[in-house]
Parts: sequence; structure tokens; C-alpha cells
Amino acid sequence: MSGWSPDGASEWQGRPVARRVADATARRRAVLTGVVRALVVHRQRPPRGRLRPGSRGLALDALLDDGTGTITLRWLGREALAGVGAGARLQIEGTVSSESNRLVILNPLYRFSAPTSAEAGAPAGDQPRGSSGSVDAPGSPGCEIPGQPESSTS
Repeated sequence: MSGWSPDGASEWQGRPVARRVADATARRRAVLTGVVRALVVHRQRPPRGRLRPGSRGLALDALLDDGTGTITLRWLGREALAGVGAGARLQIEGTVSSESNRLVILNPLYRFSAPTSAEAGAPAGDQPRGSSGSVDAPGSPGCEIPGQPESSTS
């Protein structure tokens, strides 16, 4: 993913980057790591006529908690993402927006993150599932899904 900045840069295109939910503000970039606490699928029919930006249809919301606060991650047009469930540890990147006085990131880039040393000692039920290493989001360039052969287009 071209947007990931593993070096911990504090700016992205000259603007500050939030590294904690507590520091996130609308219309700013955020690179956050946290645990998914809950998932909600929205299935609403769009109004008749022309679709408008922001009109609700099928969407998956995940509540990400990083210890400093929570933020809603919303993937439009999805009702599930492989491996993304309650307890999954994710590193996400996206632009924060505000909706009804809560912070939301639409269609964030994401990858699975290994548990921290503090979480490694947690009881088995509290450990994130499917986060044994760092994996890019399915469908992103360079993404490899373990156990599946690489597809060739030649």
C-alpha cells in the first residue's frame, strides 16, 4: 500500500497525521492501530430515483478501539470482510470525517497487525483472531492470501 508510512512520519502531504483516536479530527489523515470491538451491517434500500453521495445502502461498520478512544470504520457496499471481526487487531489508514458527532473513516486501507506484548499475555478469549502477522488488505497490490494459489493473468 503506497500510503502506509511505517517510519512513523508525523505529516502526510504537509498535514498532521493522527496516530491515536484521541488525536483524530475531521478532514485529517489518521494511521491507527487497535482492536475491533463490534461489527454492524447496514442494509437499507436507497431512496427511489438518483443515488446521492452519502445515501445509505449496504455498508459494514466496525468499531475500532485503540485505548484512547473509539472510531467507526465504514466499508461501503460490503457486508463482510474476511478476517475482520470482533477481536481482530487492525492497522488502518484513511481520512477522518464526522457524522452525527462521531468520527468515521470511509473505506479505510487496512492490514492485520500482530498483538502487542501486553496483549500476548491476555487470556485466550481476549486475543485477536486471525492476526498472526501483518497482511495487506485483500485486493490490494501485493496482497497474498495464505493457503490460496496466486492467480496469473497471463
